[in-house]
Amino acid sequence: KLTQFSNKYKYMAVNNFPISEHFFIIKPSYLCLIDSMYWRNINELELSVSKKIEKVYKILNDVDWEMTLFVPVEATKSLFKRIKNRNITVEFFRCPRYAFESVTIAAWSLSLGVFPPRVNVVITAIYLSVILGYKNIKVVGVDMNRIKDLEVDQKSNATGTRLDYFYKDKVKPSYRQHKLKGHQGLPVHIRLMRESSTFKWFALINSYSKNRNVNLCNASEYSFIDSIDRCEL
Repeated sequence: KLTQFSNKYKYMAVNNFPISEHFFIIKPSYLCLIDSMYWRNINELELSVSKKIEKVYKILNDVDWEMTLFVPVEATKSLFKRIKNRNITVEFFRCPRYAFESVTIAAWSLSLGVFPPRVNVVITAIYLSVILGYKNIKVVGVDMNRIKDLEVDQKSNATGTRLDYFYKDKVKPSYRQHKLKGHQGLPVHIRLMRESSTFKWFALINSYSKNRNVNLCNASEYSFIDSIDRCEL
């Protein structure tokens, strides 16, 4: 469906979209990465994670169109070692390390030009799209329903999440699921607090966009995001 609008829209992809079969068809103008797994030492990551990260960078080095890669400043050293493609311009940004429990302070920080914290890459991508000057932004493929796939082992109490992304990355439930080797899955109360913070920031970025006369809408076919108006492609 997106290819039907290739002459009308610029695309900003996130995370592992480069390993999607659609990457070289869509040819996004922008890619946003905020998860530390993209700049950590590859040996620190679980094998299933590190394989995907290595594949992402391999594909990025094959990009034959002009693309801008947005990453936090923490990724500086790692990115310059991994990206060897003159078609890709790397732009670094700083974002706070805390998510602001106060909605008022969080909204105030956005109004002052402070980036959103690294709670969710789509939130950062929307913010970037706004400050880049785009006035018509449609969010696509953002289910945000991972809370439904939360699993708790009934003997060990270890937690995990069943993952099923649109690029067909199917993983069976893992009760030790963590991107880093030797780390247990986060307890339920922390997972739910992080989910709550993420949805709070979706509401905040929606208000931020409206205050700047940006037409932001959610064109995902299915999505848990209730704070952004729905629309169709």
